[in-house]
Amino acid sequence: MRPIQKPQSALWAPLNSVFGTEANVRIMRAIALSPMPLTSGEIARTAGLQPSGVRRALDRLVDTGVVVRVGFGKRRLVQLARKHPLASPIREIFAAEKERAENLFAAIQQQAATLSPPPHSVWVYGNLARSADELGDSVKVALVADASHLYCLARALRTGLAPVESALDVTFKLRLLTIGDLVLIADDPDEDLLVAIPLFGPEPKGLLRH
Repeated sequence: MRPIQKPQSALWAPLNSVFGTEANVRIMRAIALSPMPLTSGEIARTAGLQPSGVRRALDRLVDTGVVVRVGFGKRRLVQLARKHPLASPIREIFAAEKERAENLFAAIQQQAATLSPPPHSVWVYGNLARSADELGDSVKVALVADASHLYCLARALRTGLAPVESALDVTFKLRLLTIGDLVLIADDPDEDLLVAIPLFGPEPKGLLRH
């Protein structure tokens, strides 16, 4: 992206300053979703940022008026400014963001629970499980079942998840496995399938122990 040449009014576009960097977005997300005021250290842990960077960013966010400091002494806390007109919309957008992700995982879990006969396991794997996914990446889902039921269960799971793709603007990529397939890749440290968020049944290593 080319450098921005034309400035915008801070009155008309205050969110340019509030959400000006990914660090700011992470910090605002942590603050907005917390029911209690937070220290800069707590924000750093939640947001996955360096404490020194959080402190500097908080100084700038306090200047916008959207974030305020509360308390005294060394344990200074921050929270959204309750009376600021943008505080409630900011809280709502982060709540909606969180709800979308929760609904996605819940939908996979619910659809997996309706399959008959039950699969051995269903999990999300790959970059999403590492928190390293990017916009537009598919949600990779592993389905483990007996070979005799695998394709029937996969068809049912794909059908059940189709409305979720439309509703949540995601794309699912399904990988089908038997226990034997899993055994063959179990010792490969680079295998995406082994980095998992289990949603139905055991995680990969737990499944192998069974």
